[in-house]
Amino acid sequence: MAQERMYLKPDGSVQKVSFAPWLTGDDFVLEETRILQAMPLGTTWRPWSDADEMGLSRRNRHQWRHQNGRVIVDSTVPDPPDPRQALKQEIAAATTVADLKAALLNLVGP
Repeated sequence: MAQERMYLKPDGSVQKVSFAPWLTGDDFVLEETRILQAMPLGTTWRPWSDADEMGLSRRNRHQWRHQNGRVIVDSTVPDPPDPRQALKQEIAAATTVADLKAALLNLVGP
């Protein structure tokens, strides 16, 4: 069974991490240490209660916050921007085949 941790970041945000089920003993400790070192200073962890049990939607995970010992959804946190929005606008604005070709080359890279 996979171990899961809920990491509480200093800014109040929450991140859930699932560890591979085959990690045990020293391997688990090493992986958990590696992940914790990549987190902001002051991050702590708690055993995880599944989001389904808490009534939280994974769709708005970026809005999860830790408050008074509970995980809540903070609706004041804005949705992250769509990383492809600029490309979609460039494709929609293309008026020639050359414009469309340039937009598609931006998609696939050099």
